[in-house]
Amino acid sequence: MGDARRPRRRGPDATPLESLVARIDESRPDTPSPDTVPTGFASLDRVLGGGFRQQDLVVLGGDIGSGKSALSLAVALRAARQGLPTLFLSGEMGEERVRERALAIEGKATIDELRQGRLGDETRAAVGAAAIAQRGLPLMLRSLVEPGFAEIEAALELLPRRRLAVVDYLQLLQPSGVSRQEDRVATAVRWLKALA
Repeated sequence: MGDARRPRRRGPDATPLESLVARIDESRPDTPSPDTVPTGFASLDRVLGGGFRQQDLVVLGGDIGSGKSALSLAVALRAARQGLPTLFLSGEMGEERVRERALAIEGKATIDELRQGRLGDETRAAVGAAAIAQRGLPLMLRSLVEPGFAEIEAALELLPRRRLAVVDYLQLLQPSGVSRQEDRVATAVRWLKALA
């Protein structure tokens, strides 16, 4: 891809374009870029060119009850299972409820089955195996007591070398001095983008 007639500069003197071309030339087929964070869902990773890109802000939208929290938690679990340090911040659930959901997702059980102890032997074994597997994951689950920018920044400091941070959910962020819902969401998105 690079121009063979002109030597390519590297290091601090290279232009952004030259650096990009050098990185493309050095990449190998079927090898994800080092700044890619796979979602763990093969079809989604194909659409995204391998997964999320570090420093990108990805906003997942959908109707109430459509499974946004479950999907975002599943992505966090799958990223952590690939050895990527992951932080999941929930503004609507405490840590125990988030862990309960994580066990339900990986144990292929419903929340009601877990809460009421209505688990068959196979499902109980799957939930137990999920609990054992989750102990060693580089995954930190935190609840946000008063969802706000300062609390999110403080939580991010607890896992400084994270590859993925999930904030569930956007509308709980309440910027001070902003009254309209649309303006609050826009302010929160701008802040999260800068943070990413």
